[in-house]
Amino acid sequence: MSINITFAERIGRVFVGMAGAAAGAALLVSATSVLAIVFEVLITASGIELIVTGVLRHFPLHSKIAHVPASLRRSQ
Repeated sequence: MSINITFAERIGRVFVGMAGAAAGAALLVSATSVLAIVFEVLITASGIELIVTGVLRHFPLHSKIAHVPASLRRSQ
């Protein structure tokens, strides 16, 4: 697995992911309808995905579309 996100993107993913996962979990506690629960689970899962890709420094979709950020191209 190669590194394909920049340091700034990594930090952003982790912080936004933590905020999303925390918000989703907090909203999930007070959910009353099935639709609300589904959306809040999706919010929480999205936050967790951002955290995981930030920690691993790899975003699989970038590999699929052969995207490498310019700052990482210079270092290779």
